[in-house]
Amino acid sequence: MIEQIELLVKTGFLSREEIFEILTEEYDISIEEEQLQTEINSLFNRHMEASKQWARPTHFENLATVFDMLCDGGIIALHNAGITISDGIDVAKECYEELIERGKLPAGYCFYHEQDIERAIDSNVLPIAFGTFRENPEHAVNVADVIVSFFESFGFHVLWNGDINSRIELRDFEWRKTYSEHESYGVERAVEIIAQSSYDLAFNAPRPADVGGGKADSDLPPYTKRTFSEIKHLLPADCWAYSRNEKNNGEFETETVLVYDGDLGVDHIHLDYPLGIDAQRGRGQHEAWLEQQSVFLILITGDLIVRNYIYNENTDGSTGLIVLGNVQASNIIVGGQEIYICGNLEVKELFWGEYNHGMLSVRGNMTASLFVETDEYYVGIKGERHFKKHWVDADEFDENDVQTVLAEGCYWIEDHDENYESETQLNREGMFNRLKANQPLVMEEWPEEPPRIFENEELSVNNLQRIMASPLFGEDDTYRFYIDDVSIKVSRPYLNEAGKKVGGNIYILQDDTYAVFIYIKESKKLFTTTKISLDIIYQNNAGEDWYQLDDRSPAPYVQLLKHYWPRILKEITYRESLNAEKIAYWQGQLRDTVTVEKIERILALPIITEKFNNYYDEDKSGFWSGSLHYCFRLPKGEDNPRIGGGKERRDLSLFPTIDGDFDVFLYHFDIETSDDGIKKVVLKFQPHNEGNTRQVEAAEIKHIQTALRFWSRIENTIFLHNDDFQAER
Repeated sequence: MIEQIELLVKTGFLSREEIFEILTEEYDISIEEEQLQTEINSLFNRHMEASKQWARPTHFENLATVFDMLCDGGIIALHNAGITISDGIDVAKECYEELIERGKLPAGYCFYHEQDIERAIDSNVLPIAFGTFRENPEHAVNVADVIVSFFESFGFHVLWNGDINSRIELRDFEWRKTYSEHESYGVERAVEIIAQSSYDLAFNAPRPADVGGGKADSDLPPYTKRTFSEIKHLLPADCWAYSRNEKNNGEFETETVLVYDGDLGVDHIHLDYPLGIDAQRGRGQHEAWLEQQSVFLILITGDLIVRNYIYNENTDGSTGLIVLGNVQASNIIVGGQEIYICGNLEVKELFWGEYNHGMLSVRGNMTASLFVETDEYYVGIKGERHFKKHWVDADEFDENDVQTVLAEGCYWIEDHDENYESETQLNREGMFNRLKANQPLVMEEWPEEPPRIFENEELSVNNLQRIMASPLFGEDDTYRFYIDDVSIKVSRPYLNEAGKKVGGNIYILQDDTYAVFIYIKESKKLFTTTKISLDIIYQNNAGEDWYQLDDRSPAPYVQLLKHYWPRILKEITYRESLNAEKIAYWQGQLRDTVTVEKIERILALPIITEKFNNYYDEDKSGFWSGSLHYCFRLPKGEDNPRIGGGKERRDLSLFPTIDGDFDVFLYHFDIETSDDGIKKVVLKFQPHNEGNTRQVEAAEIKHIQTALRFWSRIENTIFLHNDDFQAER
């Protein structure tokens, strides 16, 4: 059993929950589930720790780069495509049909499958299957030649006998991969890369821009190619490239340098492709890629103005940039090389330097709207620094700060269990997608500090009055929202018959059981002014009597007030910071990601109609995957079609209405039909397994983000479960 767990962990494509599910569903387990989970966690953690010592880039990381390049060149390249060759071909055909509908004509495909990964782990040989969608052997040979040349350009030991019925083999291949929830090597990755590609690198097809007589604005202006030895006298003596070369007896003497004399103005510079992405036009792929990789440094002897971005993806090693004058750029996202500016550096929006293989040196002053340095990136600025905001490493990122400063798509927020805070990570790929679309990365007119509408978290008259003055009320006298299973209703003061303002309160109700009422109380002092204070009372919702709340009151009421009052202040602050654009963005993400058609397709699968076809029967409602639960409701009677995804709660200390030690919170994607017959998807939240379900509001963006992550897991696994079900049947 240990060997099987190790094998599943080493594949790097499976989460702890998925490994647990595979072992419990497909194997005869002789140990307790708790012990099995302990073994999985232990081996998983050991594998993650060992990965820190791996040489970078790993063979898999280079493999992933090659596959992305092949996709960009019109060849569908698929990771972990099923269990057998037949599975992989079927997946490739589905991708092909999808791309045809999107106006693309892929040249061919290649893939490896689950059994191939096991072979690579056991014997260091990774087979790559390939093929085409045409009955043309010569074309198939061309596809194979391109695949082989790409692998060879990355130094892989490639073996292929020239027979289109034989697979390509990568020999001496060390399979080293770790699982990451944020990475995506599924079919969607290949489809999106090909769909967005405008130039078929593999077969030298013209770009659409060229067909119309235009030219894609990607190549840099004319340059002079020199060796490092020919230009080193121009470099600052304290730059890393020069000093390293001198200390190591001319280590870089023969390296290639692109020299731009005088000032340079360009739209963008991609330091992973220093010759421009059109450099392959009319040339062999192998030679072109080697030439790209051989560029050690770009040297600009004058000023540099970059209208959009300077960027690179490979933070382990990329082309360096030295500018002897000043630099202006809208955005700079780099790492893995030396960036040396002799003059001033002005970045309109974002500078992000990542990883300790990269460094920024600026002799003059530097200005940036947002300056970010992560993972020990080196920064040396001799002049003045003018940053509107400065972030150092992920552990200093504040979730609200990130959401206030960065545009949608530039970050991930990963939720954890109740015991842990959510984790915020910057999304390099998402940023690059926005840059390519000429979209800003930084929000307009964001404040230097996150807005603070409450000076503290005290339960005070001032804070209660500030809540009741919130613009969230609009024209209404009450405002209601939810946190977990707690309903919060805020009521403004109103004018009584005498025209005097009275009232003003907050009613907090947990799971329709425990109620706390906070209100403003006025009392007149003798012959003097009126005193304003807070009064706090509690009630069991099923009863009629109210009691004064203090530290000696029953624990559920004390806890309800103590824990949720600060969260109320944070929620009010967050909601006031939202704008229509942000809300519309996530509504659009929900609408476009979870569609009526997708739900109906899943509910029509045999595994649902034959196995999980009774929503109200615990054994037939759905299945567990580790701590995750998926459920399905077929349209019967008055029931709307539903797909649900949820997670087990491990800490129930904040939920006194739950008996025992087990609970699940759930997100439901329901298909509802209007009176005029129009179907739409409605997102609902169920805080407890046996609790009430309510519709998620548009402003509850964190709920929408979490629900979409559950949906992604459902969509990525249910079809594989269905295939297994049909095979067993």
